[in-house]
Amino acid sequence: MTDKHCLCIHELVGVSWRKVLRNLSMNDPTIRNLEEDYKHCEVAEKCYQGLLKWTNIAGPEKATIKELCFTLQKAGCLKGLEALRNMPHQSDS
Repeated sequence: MTDKHCLCIHELVGVSWRKVLRNLSMNDPTIRNLEEDYKHCEVAEKCYQGLLKWTNIAGPEKATIKELCFTLQKAGCLKGLEALRNMPHQSDS
């Protein structure tokens, strides 16, 4: 996973960003901190920052494109899932 993957979907997740992060095993205090830190930003920016945080917390072994695709599908973010699947992948991470 790279920041390019996060950029690819951050605007497509929308109001489901909290649900996506929870499904990625991010805890509620961390999500609330993101919400507070970016309270003057658009939802897309909160999602982007949350995804970056997830990749840092989970590390390269767990923060994978496959895991993100599974989570997007589970959260019903089909536009984000489609965009991620159509993105040219250089590696599996």
